[in-house]
Amino acid sequence: MKGIKTYKEHSVSVSSNEELVLRLFEKAIVSLWEAHGYLQDDDKRSAVHPMQLSRKIFSELLACLDHDEGGELTENLHGLYLWIIREISRSGFEGDADRLEKSIEVAQSIYDGFKEAFSPQEP
Repeated sequence: MKGIKTYKEHSVSVSSNEELVLRLFEKAIVSLWEAHGYLQDDDKRSAVHPMQLSRKIFSELLACLDHDEGGELTENLHGLYLWIIREISRSGFEGDADRLEKSIEVAQSIYDGFKEAFSPQEP
């Protein structure tokens, strides 16, 4: 077990900021789909943990935005992250899988945009 923990710590420590952002999005989206499945089964209790994790991830992404350098893109991401966090909370309180799915779609769209932007550009 210690070897896996060391690998994970090393893997994160050598990752670029871009890779970390993509990993955070991937974890958040997977967690949201997990919560979505629980909500569809009317199991709000089981949906709590994956929804909390996703809210924490988006809160961290929100806190890392550079408002001094980012301009309009940063402002747009700020609004989208806040909206996603609110929608995750509302869907949890209401047990609304459809509402959660809309926030997953927005998160997926942002992720896809980042993935494309971070991929090496061909000359």
